[in-house]
Amino acid sequence: MPKKPTVGLAVGSEAGCEGILGGGARSNTFDITASGTFNLDDFKVKSTGIQQTPAGSGPISTLQMSDLQLDDKALGEGASGTVRRALHLPTQRQIALKAINVNDKGKCEQMITELKTLLGAQSRGVCPNLVEFYDAFWSDPVMYIAMELMDAGSLDAALKRCPKPTEEVVSIITRQILQGLHFLHKERHNIHRDLKPGNVLLHSSGVVKLADFGISRAMDNTMAQAETFTGTAIYMSPERMQGKRYSFPADVWAVGLIATECVLGKYPYNVRPDMKYFDLVLTILNQNPPSPGPEYSAEFNEFVAICLHKQEQSRGTCEQLLQHPFILRYAQSPETVVAEWLSGEKMQS
Repeated sequence: MPKKPTVGLAVGSEAGCEGILGGGARSNTFDITASGTFNLDDFKVKSTGIQQTPAGSGPISTLQMSDLQLDDKALGEGASGTVRRALHLPTQRQIALKAINVNDKGKCEQMITELKTLLGAQSRGVCPNLVEFYDAFWSDPVMYIAMELMDAGSLDAALKRCPKPTEEVVSIITRQILQGLHFLHKERHNIHRDLKPGNVLLHSSGVVKLADFGISRAMDNTMAQAETFTGTAIYMSPERMQGKRYSFPADVWAVGLIATECVLGKYPYNVRPDMKYFDLVLTILNQNPPSPGPEYSAEFNEFVAICLHKQEQSRGTCEQLLQHPFILRYAQSPETVVAEWLSGEKMQS
C-alpha cells in the first residue's frame, strides 16, 4: 500500500532523525524550561511541535492542539498513557493521539522511552509493521504523541469480536508481528517487553502493526541482556518471571503465546483471574508449554513449540522464525485474508 504523508512532520527522513536521536543508548533525563519547552537529549518539544538542537537548526514540526478535534471516548490505555482518536483539521486526517502526564514518574519514563523508540525506528527507515509516528507536542504537564490510527483496533478486541481465525490468518498475523519485532531487534536493538494481543494493532486492510513501546528496552549491542522486571506478567517468558537476565528471546516467547491464543480463543495457560503472581510463575514453569492442538498442522505446532521453549537459547530468532514452514506456507497469502476475517462477525450462542 502506498505510504501516507505524515501529519505536520516528515520524521521519516534519515537526516532529521539522526540529528534528533544520534546513536547508542541515551539517558532518560530531561528538563522543562520556564518558557514551557520540554528538552530531551538532542530535541525540544514545544506546544508547536518538535525542534532540533542545537538552536538555529529550526523547527521540524508544527502540530499543536488547535489543529486537532478530539473524540471524547478513549481508544485505549497503553503502558504510558491514554489514547484518543483525533481529527487533524488542516488535512482532515484521522490520527491516534496519546496523552502522557509527566507528573506521573513511571509514565514519564515510559513516554520518553516510547518517543525515543518511535523516532529512532524511523531514523533507520519506516518499518511497515510498527505503528508510524507522526509528531509530538507539549502542553505542561502533558506530552502528546500523534501516531497512525489503526482502525480495526487491537488483536485482543478482534479475537473477541470475530470468528475463530483460520491457520492461514494466524500465520499472516504472526508473520507481520515477527517482521515488526525483527526490525526492533536488529535495527533498534530494542526488546519490546510488553508484547501481547492488546499491543498488536490491526487495520481494516489486514495490515498488522506493533504498538506501545513505553517499556521497551534499548540494548547497547545485540548480545546485551536486560535485568529489569516490567511488562504484562502473563505474557512474560520464564526467565523474566524468575528475575533472570533476558534478551530478544523474551519477545519470541510472547509471539508463541499470541499465536496459540488466536486459535484457542483464550490465554493458553490454565490460569485464574485471582491467581497470585507466585502461583502464576509456578504454573508456567511447571506446566508443559501449550500448543494449538492436533487439529492444526504439524508445522504450526512445531512453530509454537520453538517459540515456547523453556530454555531461551533454544527459541528461534525472528529472522529464523520468518523462514519456518508455518510462515512460509502462507507467505504468498495477501493481507486481505486478514481483512476478510476482520469483516466477519462471531456467531452469537
